[in-house]
Amino acid sequence: MWVRQMATASQMSNGLRIINLFGAFFCRMLDICISPNSLYNSLDLLEAVLFTASREKSIEECTHRLRDMSGNKTPSADTILRRLGKLTKDQLFETFDAFVVHNLARAKRKGLLKKPVLVAIDCHDEPYYGKERPPEVKGTKKCKGTNYAYQYIVLDIVVEGQRFTLAMLPVPSLVDANDLVKVLLKKIMPFIDIEAVLLDRGFYSVAVICDIMELGLVFEMPAPRNQKVKDYLALQRGFRYSIDPYTVESKPRSVTVTIVMAQSPRKVRELPDKDPLFVFFTNGSVSEELIREKIENYDRRWGIETGFRVRDDFLIQTTTRNPVIRYFFFVLAAMLYDNWLLVNILAGWTPNLHYDYAILAREYRWWIECWTALRHQIDR
Repeated sequence: MWVRQMATASQMSNGLRIINLFGAFFCRMLDICISPNSLYNSLDLLEAVLFTASREKSIEECTHRLRDMSGNKTPSADTILRRLGKLTKDQLFETFDAFVVHNLARAKRKGLLKKPVLVAIDCHDEPYYGKERPPEVKGTKKCKGTNYAYQYIVLDIVVEGQRFTLAMLPVPSLVDANDLVKVLLKKIMPFIDIEAVLLDRGFYSVAVICDIMELGLVFEMPAPRNQKVKDYLALQRGFRYSIDPYTVESKPRSVTVTIVMAQSPRKVRELPDKDPLFVFFTNGSVSEELIREKIENYDRRWGIETGFRVRDDFLIQTTTRNPVIRYFFFVLAAMLYDNWLLVNILAGWTPNLHYDYAILAREYRWWIECWTALRHQIDR
């Protein structure tokens, strides 16, 4: 039986030092919502929200726990939520953008991200169960018992071991996520080189394709099985693969891209009972020799789904109707997720065959919990 090796004291010291740097960075944002004569400072708020995020609980439950440890020297849940409500949406997402630039610079100093990377864009829904629908809440497909959600459009690197979340924005009810694709890409283009942008069928539109091409980027996107595509596939019956020009139209606009049809090695291997064909659009160069590489590149898009699941492990539970507080919790979860990746890169662990990451997300959450609890006792 294989037993996981525990981190050494030196490795834990390196990891906690990186968490300390994260805390200092985050405190600068919390300083905005602290009054000059406030009883509690930004570090008090930081300790409470990080302790809560590490335990996947609510602010109310975790502040009670911290108060048990130190008396009434921890801000109450109402105080924390009231202070967080003073932040603005722009402040939150600008802080996240600055944090991403900081992380990328540190990763590059370790020799990572020197080459162009694959990035994926997708939407992520956080279910909403309230009776009243604020304008920030969108109607969605029914999921987890509700048809409403706070929706975010997210851009991640999908290279193994470097799956940083690089950009994200909320998608209010009257905004189409497709309109935000170009905004996300323009945010990150000054800081990394992009090999290709991977999108799912939900982003299929002339506008999105034109926006990406105007930025000089390559994209890959599955072709929707509409009648025009079905007619094309009928003509290709019997061929092992096909590569042809294809015009995507949405009057009055149209754009010509390349349509590629071939068998997906992953589908053949993992889904033998399913149709193995993978049909996709791209504006990049494609040849018979490159088809397999292109399809395998797109399979990496599922890395963004993994990122969503891990981020949710850091998401604080809440029933608040204040959208700014909900945005804060989502931004905090994304920052902790990125910091977890940075800890793996910088703290000196060696990945192994049994896990994708040397320090698992649950271990990192335990470290955050210990860090906040120890600081809380020491400071008091």
